[in-house]
Amino acid sequence: MSFTLLSNKGYLFTLLLLGVLCLTNFAKAGTLVELPQADNADNSEDNLECLLKVLRDFDERRNDSPLPEIAHLYDHIQPGVDRNIDINTLLLQYFNLKDINDKETNFTFKPRQMINECQLNLLPALSRCKAAYGKSLTCEQVEYGDDDFNKAPFVTPMCPTGYQRYGCCKCVRKCDYTASIESDVAALEDVKNERPWTKVNYCVKKKAIRSEVKRLNGQERQEIGLAINDFEILEEQEGEYVYVKNCPKDYKRVGSTMCVAVCPLGWPDLGNKCLKQGQLVFFPFVWQPGDQKVVPKD
Repeated sequence: MSFTLLSNKGYLFTLLLLGVLCLTNFAKAGTLVELPQADNADNSEDNLECLLKVLRDFDERRNDSPLPEIAHLYDHIQPGVDRNIDINTLLLQYFNLKDINDKETNFTFKPRQMINECQLNLLPALSRCKAAYGKSLTCEQVEYGDDDFNKAPFVTPMCPTGYQRYGCCKCVRKCDYTASIESDVAALEDVKNERPWTKVNYCVKKKAIRSEVKRLNGQERQEIGLAINDFEILEEQEGEYVYVKNCPKDYKRVGSTMCVAVCPLGWPDLGNKCLKQGQLVFFPFVWQPGDQKVVPKD
């Protein structure tokens, strides 16, 4: 009798153990949740299908020895089971997606143009941005660069006065922050600092200035002081005084008569450049599946 009870207890324990293991494996495997559009054709979104086609093009053209340009795209895009995540990644990397036109393989791929042709509705994304940041900041579709496809499929707050957009979601100081720096013309930057975006995160120093020098005899005198337009005594010789004009604001004296530009306070000095500091970072609000049929409230 006792042997039978032990056997029954062992059998029940085995079933219980198997049940726990099954639940554990199920939790590890996760649950595959398909998008509603896959289950109901009536709820399908042409815009979503359009983006999925771009993802499929990435996936289908993957091979053992991809082109370097395609390999670069794979660093940003990894098609997988969770299409929501893949779409977010695709859209957030919009400005990093470069056209490919390889004549040797006759391979052409224009991802930004393809995404632009999907005609995504960003009004719900604008509403999400406004709800997050309130009335203190104005949200806008991100515009970066001057090419044909410079409008991103996501929104962020506008950069405040005195800042320029740098990349997706950062705002950096303009190069008119102090009198000693300016935009890098060699990098095709806007000298007038009127452009709302920049491609670099530094400013260049302005050229050095040679101070005005006055030589006066012993009977003449030049007023000296600390203001910018004042002079200081450089040297005193027999019967003659030598005066030098003070350096302009944001410059410092090097030698007897030269004034060289200095970087704004806290900005690392890179020689002839100053690395921008004090950047602002905003959260991007991307187009989401279902947005195409959403009518945002005023």
